[in-house]
Amino acid sequence: MMTSFVFCKSSCGILLNCGHTCKGCCYVCSDANIHALCTEKCDRFLNCGHKCSGYCGSPCPPCKEKCSLVCSHRTLCINLCYRPCVHCEENCSRGCEHVGKCDKKCFETCSVDICKQTCREILPCGHRCIGFCGDPCPYLCRVCNRDDLTSNDPDNDFFVELDDCNHVIEIGEFEEHLENCIDCFIWPNCPVCNKPIRKSSRYKNILLKAKMSVLNSCDNSDEIDEVSIFLIHCFLKIR
Repeated sequence: MMTSFVFCKSSCGILLNCGHTCKGCCYVCSDANIHALCTEKCDRFLNCGHKCSGYCGSPCPPCKEKCSLVCSHRTLCINLCYRPCVHCEENCSRGCEHVGKCDKKCFETCSVDICKQTCREILPCGHRCIGFCGDPCPYLCRVCNRDDLTSNDPDNDFFVELDDCNHVIEIGEFEEHLENCIDCFIWPNCPVCNKPIRKSSRYKNILLKAKMSVLNSCDNSDEIDEVSIFLIHCFLKIR
């Protein structure tokens, strides 16, 4: 007498490493001990700061969002993230009496260091600026807005205001955060709200370094990109 086998056709349901449940057939996963590729949206943050638009179980495709880096001349890069930026051909505007004037073009790495001298400007309220030479003055005042300054020593620390989100952050804390971002291949962002930093004259060289990291991690061939994405979609449809 032949024994008939009943194959379970229910979804596997095992929790995958990505946190989603396996949608493969139970008997296939159990027999082969290999789970189906996850077909949920990935939503991981790429090293450009945008979310991945691919599928969770597949390699992240190159980012198809606009780069959106903005230079000090307010030139907005409209190329896709994984493409080199549109070059601003203006002369670099960075520099001051303390570090000298940058002699490079805007799209090139600055030839001068970041100025670490504090700003001498007087705010409309009559108190001294809490920022640095060459930077826009932060809108917060050490006297008038003392409770809004988040630092260990608000009476003596100095701050930067981020153009992208307007958060005012103590300089030491922020620069340590930037170093961690670069070391971990994360796009520089605000440590308060995590918004990617797309415009900063002071940290232009760091943004250029981050952009180069994005370009180095991407395959810049349109043909290969499109074929890869096409094959992934075909595979998912077959499943």
